[in-house]
Amino acid sequence: MIRYGHLSVAQKIRWMIMSTTTVALLLASIVFVSVEVMISRKALVERVSVLAEFVSTHVTAALTFDDADTATDMLQSMISDRDISQARIFDSSGELFASFHPVGRPAAVIEQSTLQALTTGTTAHQFNQNTLHLVAPIDLDGEQIGLLYIQVSLNNMTQQIVTYLMGILTILTGVLALVYCLSFVLHRRISGPIEQLLRGMKRISREQNYALRIEQGDHDEIGAIISGFNKMIEQIERRNKQLEQKKYEVEQHAFYDALTGLPNRRLLMKRLSDEVALSQQNGSIGALMYMDLDHFKTINDSLGHSTGDKLLINVANRLGRKLSKTDISARVGGDEFIIILTNLSTHREKAVENALSVAETIRDTISRPYQIDERVLHTSPSIGITLFDAKNNCTSNIIKQADLAMYRAKEDGRNLVQFFSDDMQMVATQRQEIEEDLRFALEKAPHQLELYYQPQVDRNGVIFGAEVLLRWHHPQHGFVSPATFIPVAETTGLIHMLGRRVLSEACRQLAHWQSKGLQLQLAVNISPNEFLHTDFTENVLAIVKRTGVDPSQLELEITEGVLLRSIEDTVRVMLKLKETGIQFSIDDFGTGYSSLQYLKKLPLEKLKIDQSFVRDITTDPNDAAIVTTIIAMTKHLGLNVIAEGVETKDEYQFLSQQGCEAFQGYYFDRPLTLNDFETRLSKTPALQQPETSE
Repeated sequence: MIRYGHLSVAQKIRWMIMSTTTVALLLASIVFVSVEVMISRKALVERVSVLAEFVSTHVTAALTFDDADTATDMLQSMISDRDISQARIFDSSGELFASFHPVGRPAAVIEQSTLQALTTGTTAHQFNQNTLHLVAPIDLDGEQIGLLYIQVSLNNMTQQIVTYLMGILTILTGVLALVYCLSFVLHRRISGPIEQLLRGMKRISREQNYALRIEQGDHDEIGAIISGFNKMIEQIERRNKQLEQKKYEVEQHAFYDALTGLPNRRLLMKRLSDEVALSQQNGSIGALMYMDLDHFKTINDSLGHSTGDKLLINVANRLGRKLSKTDISARVGGDEFIIILTNLSTHREKAVENALSVAETIRDTISRPYQIDERVLHTSPSIGITLFDAKNNCTSNIIKQADLAMYRAKEDGRNLVQFFSDDMQMVATQRQEIEEDLRFALEKAPHQLELYYQPQVDRNGVIFGAEVLLRWHHPQHGFVSPATFIPVAETTGLIHMLGRRVLSEACRQLAHWQSKGLQLQLAVNISPNEFLHTDFTENVLAIVKRTGVDPSQLELEITEGVLLRSIEDTVRVMLKLKETGIQFSIDDFGTGYSSLQYLKKLPLEKLKIDQSFVRDITTDPNDAAIVTTIIAMTKHLGLNVIAEGVETKDEYQFLSQQGCEAFQGYYFDRPLTLNDFETRLSKTPALQQPETSE
């Protein structure tokens, strides 16, 4: 046994140096290994937590709809971490819903006590022996609908730490040998660097700041220790940055729109929930704006998704420049954006005023032209607004209200701002019922939908054609006006199925009349949504071929809404169909985007004067002047003209005197069923006593 009192001063110094060095390095090793274990565990928990949150978000739908196979597939596709022993999803009743464990690795047994200990309603974890247990709730609209359990093996982490520890011990052994050999000469110079090293390690351990470095003095053994320590800290710092970057990428994917960089719906709901809670606390009023781009689908379909994406990016950038730092904008769908306006006022009237001011600014900004790929594009926003406060605090209802208001803005003409009102909910419910019943009629009860034919006559009352009109005989509500169900069909996409059905039946009937020698011109209305669809031309040609109709007697009536598409694309579609003999007419002329330049470019045969002008031609000089001008203009352009909505003898005589040669309206005939129309054809065609609307 060495007695310290019997040692020489030099030996004491060497003994102190060696003892201090040994203790210091051992403490450093212990601290570093402890820190490494702590960091590794923390990093593992964060990594698995982020993964759990990501998985929970994506399996919500599968769990909601009881689709275990999809949930299992999602687990297999999303969980690629080699350290994960198993992952399980439990439903709200605690029953196993789906599970995953790596191939070749049997599923480990889960101790029920462990699972119960972690089930707290929030993400929780527990280290047990050589295993990490993590449980995360699966929520839908704030309600827990299931539980995600992930079990992670710590074998790899433990092996890394052991390997690292062995390396440290190897280094320490070598360093101690060197220190002992050099202590005779360098003992006075050793104490200073060691103290510096100790101070640095303690500071790093205390502050958890791995950007710090210990200043290296001489390039000796102690300097090497400091350099090695700095390198180890650098490795830890680099690994932390990698973990932070990985976490950032996962969060970006989970919470932000990849195209525009704006928050997505998931992050928006969280922000909205926070703002609603804050509004309840301080008594302030906020607003949520639901914005949809008008005619964006037309741009996307006609010019391609790449152009559409660039337009969306430009719209997002414009939004960012017009909103305050406290406001929140998000992209929640294809061309749908949501803006949260915070702390507008404590008074409702002032809040409405402020929200409207912001909305009008946004409307003006978004409506300005866009220069994209040498094209000038135009779009406009339809904006719905609802206010939220201490009373209106349900996030899902707030979004629904703004959505309904936005649809009302579209219905009222687009490029409008509309506030939510209670009647919108009732209208939405009615629209939903109409959509469901119309879809049922199209798919399972086609007898409810019947074609009517309104005769078109010349000056002598001779029927030369008819306009095809669709009538819906609802089993409960009776006759449903086209003005009611056509807009619903257009907004839901049912117009394409409906349009193909009407055109097919009309062509089939026209072909039948042609086979019997009847030469009738049959006019079929085409919705702008149909005409602007990418497969419209293909569908029309297929129907003509299938029915065997002579296309020269088929007339497609288009409204001026098709001119919202580029005039070149419109003309191209019309010319392609005109090659077969199909004729075109502009319906409701004068009520939309009428322009003489369009009449010069469009390959038309006929104009239809809208009944809104005909109705008052005998009492309103302005309407009389408009109708007279239209008739004169069409004759000058070499076009035919037909007046619709003729209901009285005076209207008929006025139109005839102005040179109109074709007529349609209740003065001659109402829309007729097929049998009534064929009976009407069998009568003497000359006008004797036309039917009136009286």
